[in-house]
Amino acid sequence: MKIFILIYLPLFAISHKKNFSTSVKLLNSNNSSIREIWSSNKIWSSNKIWSSNKIWRSNKIWRSNKIWRSNKIWRSNKICSSYQIWNNIRRSKNIRTSGRKTSNLSWPKPFKNFINRKRLGPQSSWGMYFIRNLFCDSRHIFFNYKYSIIRKTLHTTMETNNGLPKWNMPSKEGKKITGLILNNSLTRSKVEFVPQENNQIKWYACGPTVYDAAHLGHARTYVTFDIIRRILVNYFKYDVFMVINITDIDDKIIKRSEEENVSFTELARKWEHEFWEDMKKLNVLLPTAITRVSEYVEEIVKYIEKIIENKYAYVSEEGSVYFDIDEFKKNPKHFYARMEPLSVKDETRILEGEGDLGVISKKKKNSYDFALWKSSKANEPYWNSPWGKGRPGWHIECSTMASNILGNVLDIHSGGIDLRFPHHDNELAQSEAFFDANQWVNYFLHSGHLHIEGLKMSKSLKNFITIKNMLNIYTPNQIRILFLLNKWDSFMNYSPNGESMIQCIEIDKFIFNFFALIEMKIKNFNLNNSNLYWDENDTKLNNLFSITKNKIHQFLLDNFNTPEVILTLQKLITEINIYLQNNKIQVGLLLELKHYISYILDTFGLKYGHSQVGDKYEEKFNELLQIVGMYRSNIRTSLQSNAKFIRKFLKETKKDVTKKGEEKNDETTTEKKQKEDLLYTDFVNNIKTNNDTMLKECDLLRDERLLNMGILIDDRQNNEFVIKVLDDNQLQQEKRKREQDLNKRKNEQGDTIASIKKDTLNTKIPQEDKRQNDIPQP
Repeated sequence: MKIFILIYLPLFAISHKKNFSTSVKLLNSNNSSIREIWSSNKIWSSNKIWSSNKIWRSNKIWRSNKIWRSNKIWRSNKICSSYQIWNNIRRSKNIRTSGRKTSNLSWPKPFKNFINRKRLGPQSSWGMYFIRNLFCDSRHIFFNYKYSIIRKTLHTTMETNNGLPKWNMPSKEGKKITGLILNNSLTRSKVEFVPQENNQIKWYACGPTVYDAAHLGHARTYVTFDIIRRILVNYFKYDVFMVINITDIDDKIIKRSEEENVSFTELARKWEHEFWEDMKKLNVLLPTAITRVSEYVEEIVKYIEKIIENKYAYVSEEGSVYFDIDEFKKNPKHFYARMEPLSVKDETRILEGEGDLGVISKKKKNSYDFALWKSSKANEPYWNSPWGKGRPGWHIECSTMASNILGNVLDIHSGGIDLRFPHHDNELAQSEAFFDANQWVNYFLHSGHLHIEGLKMSKSLKNFITIKNMLNIYTPNQIRILFLLNKWDSFMNYSPNGESMIQCIEIDKFIFNFFALIEMKIKNFNLNNSNLYWDENDTKLNNLFSITKNKIHQFLLDNFNTPEVILTLQKLITEINIYLQNNKIQVGLLLELKHYISYILDTFGLKYGHSQVGDKYEEKFNELLQIVGMYRSNIRTSLQSNAKFIRKFLKETKKDVTKKGEEKNDETTTEKKQKEDLLYTDFVNNIKTNNDTMLKECDLLRDERLLNMGILIDDRQNNEFVIKVLDDNQLQQEKRKREQDLNKRKNEQGDTIASIKKDTLNTKIPQEDKRQNDIPQP
C-alpha cells in the first residue's frame, strides 16, 4: 500500500490537486481496502464516469491515434512495458513532489521526457489523460496485466513483503529447449518455456459452458490458442497433448432449459454441437481429448473425497461440500489466489463463480469458501454422492478432468482472462490440495479481453456478435487475421465498421493475389529458354529472404509475436511482387519463397493456394467440364457460321471474276454495285455478329458461369491471366463488389445522359435544324 501511495498519489495530484487530500484520507481510513475502493459503485459503476460520452466514447480520448494507437505511447517498451521505468520508480528511495513540478520525480529519461509535455501538451493535460485512461480503468489496470503496470508493481511488492510462493521453473536437463519465452500469469512476466517431459506438452484448456451460441469472445480465445498450439507443433516441433472440456452441468444451463422447457441435457447437446460446428468453420483443430462434465461425475466425487481426506474441505449441514480456504492457507507451501491475490474479497466475482442455483449454506466457515459439491434443490438435476443428492461445483470440474487425463503436473493451462479469478485460482487451490503439492501448473496462459467499441460485449447493450454472424460477413481467414494482428495476451477492441476488419480484408486479398500470381509465374516458367544468371535483383531478394526468416524466428520466440510476423511477411511479399515484374526470374528461389510463406501461414492456420482450395477442385471438376464443354460448343458454332459466310463471300467473288469478259452482263452498273455492296455488308455483319457472340460467351464464362462455381479469372496485361478459386465468403464479397461497381457505372451513365439533355435544352437550335431532327432516321 505504501508503494501504491508513493507512485500514484503524486500523479493524481498533478491534475486533481483539490482532490489530493481526499484521496489520502480514503487510502489511510479504516475502510481503505482495495476491494472497497476499486469496487465502489460510486467510482466504478457511476454513469458519469463509465458511461459518459465525454470520457469513454470521446474520439479525443478513446480513439485518438495519438493516445490509444500510438506505438510511441502505448506499445513502446520504453514507456509502458519497460522494467527499467517501473522498477526504477518502485525501488527509488528519493521520490519527491513539489507542487506541480513533476521534474523532481525520479523518472527515467524516456518517461521524464513524456511527462514534460513533449507528446501530450501541458502537464495538466497529461495528468488528465493519465488519470482517466490508466488510473480509472480498472479492467486495464487490475484484470489485464498487459496494460496494468500498477497491478504488476503491487503484486511484486506483495511477493517481496508477504512471501508469495515463488514459481519453480522445470529442470532443463533432458528437455527440448527452443529459447521460447512465454507470458506466464503465474509469474506475471515473460519466462522461458521448459516442458516437464522431453518435448511433450500436456495442455488443458477451459472449454465453453454450452447454453447459448458461441460469440466473438469465444472465437478470440479458441482461435488464439489454436494458433499457439499450431506454432508449438508445426514450428517448434513439440508433441502437444491437448484437452478441452465441455461444461454441460451448470446453473446457467439449468436456468435456460427451464426457460425453454427442454431438458438441460438436450439443451447442452444442441449448443455443444453448434460450438464445434463454429470451430470447424473457423479452422480450429480438434483437441486430442474432449471431456464432458456429465461423464466425469463419479471421478469428481472421488476427487472431492480426497480433498476432504487431506483436511482442505468440509461438509455443510445442507449436504454441500466447501473448500476450506483458511485451512489451505495455513500450510506454508500453499497460497490461495496465486494470480489475483487482490481479488480474494471481491464478493461480486466470488458469487458469480458460485452460480445462482443450489442450496447455499449460511454456516460456512468462511464467507469466501467456494463449493466443491452443491446440494440440489427440489426439481433441480442431481447426482448421488456420499453427501446426498447434488451436482459438482464449477471449479472442481476442470481440476478433476485435467488431472484424470494429464496427471499431477500440467505444462500449460489456458483460458480467457476473465476466468483468472475466481475460476483458475480456485482450480489451482483444489488441485494443489488434492496432490498436496505446491505447483500444479507450470505455465498459465490467458488471452486478453475483447471489447466491442470500448464496451464489454452484452446482449443488453445490443453489441453481442455471434460467430455465425461473423462468418456470414467475413471469411475464416479474415477473422483469423484479425486475431493475428493483435497480441494474444493483450486487450483487443473490435469495431464492426472500423478500420480493423478493413485492414484484415485488405491483407487477406493481398496474400490471396500473391499466391495466384506466383503460382502462375512458376507454372509458365520455361527453364530451357530462360536466362539463369544470378544478378543483383536475385541476390537482393535472397538476402531479404534470409533476414526475414531470422526476424520471424525471433518474433515467434518472443511470446508468439504474430503481429510483427504478419507485418514482416507483408514486406517480403511486397518485394517479391516487385521482383515478379522483371522478365528474368529465378524459379528455384521463387519456389523456396512460396514454400516458406505457405509454411508460416499454414502454421497460423491460414489457408491459401492449394491448401485453401482443398478438395474443391475434385468436387467441382465435373461441373467445370460441363461448362467448358458448353463454351466450346457455342464458340464452335460461331466459328462454323463465320466459315460459312467466308466461303460464300469467296465463292461469289470468284464466280464474278470468272464470268467477267466471258459473257455479257445484262445487269446495269448500278445493280451490280448494289449486289456487291449487299454481299459485302451481309458478310461483315455476320462476322461482327459472330465475333460479338464469341466475346459475349467469353465474358459469360468468366463473369457468371465460372464465378458462380467460385472460379475467378483475373485478366492481366499482355494476354496473361490468373485463375483464383474462391470460398463461399470470398465469392459473396466478389459478387457484392461487382454489383456495387455496376450500380456506380449506371449512376455515372445516368448523370452523363442527364447532363447532355440539360445542355441540349439550354442550346438554341436553328429552325432549319429542328425540322431535320423531326425527320425519322433510318
